Amino acid sequence: MAPGRASKIVACAAIAGIGGAALGFGVDHLVRKHDHLLRPAARALAIGTYRQEVCLFHAIRADVPKGAPVYVNSASVPHTQKLAELSALWAVPQENRDTAQWLLTIKFLGHWPPPRHRRGLTYTLCAGAILLVRHL
Repeated sequence: MAPGRASKIVACAAIAGIGGAALGFGVDHLVRKHDHLLRPAARALAIGTYRQEVCLFHAIRADVPKGAPVYVNSASVPHTQKLAELSALWAVPQENRDTAQWLLTIKFLGHWPPPRHRRGLTYTLCAGAILLVRHL
C-alpha cells in the first residue's frame, strides 16, 4: 500500500470515529433532556408558568382598553419581552414611553409586602407575580 493511501485511510477513520462519538454524545444528551422534561417537577413548573401567563394575559385584557398604546418596562429583559408578547395580543406595545398611554410592569413577590393601592394604578396577583398597570 502506498504511504499516501494509508494516511488517507487513517484520516478518514479518525474523522468517522470523531463523528460517531459526537453523534453518540448528542443522542445521550437528548435522551437525558427528554427524561428530565418528563419528570413531575418539570411538568409542574411548565404548568405553573403557563397558568401565570394566562393570568397575566387576562389581567391585561381587563385593565387595558383594546388597541391601547402600552409601554412595557420590567426589571429584566426576559420579563419585559414576555409581557410585550402577551400585551401585543390585545394592545399595541410602544418603543417609547412618550407615545404610550399605559405602563405595564411585572414585579415578583419576594419578602416585601404587596404594594398599596394608588389612584390610577391597578394590581393583579398572578401566581407569585404582580402585574402593575398604570394609566399615564
